[in-house]
Amino acid sequence: MKTSHYDVADHLRTSDEMEIYLEACIEVAEGDSAFIEKANGYCSCSGQATYPDSEGVDALAGVN
Repeated sequence: MKTSHYDVADHLRTSDEMEIYLEACIEVAEGDSAFIEKANGYCSCSGQATYPDSEGVDALAGVN
């Protein structure tokens, strides 16, 4: 079976898509802050002008 490179950042086109992606990651992360930070990094690599900032991610994750 041949596989190809997949980069989630290539598929996050809007801030709404990024928010949905981050919410899903937070849900499955079970408090793993490194997982959430990596997901946020994918959003920043997507090349979009705006994406949820760290405070927004913390708010979504319930971190104060």
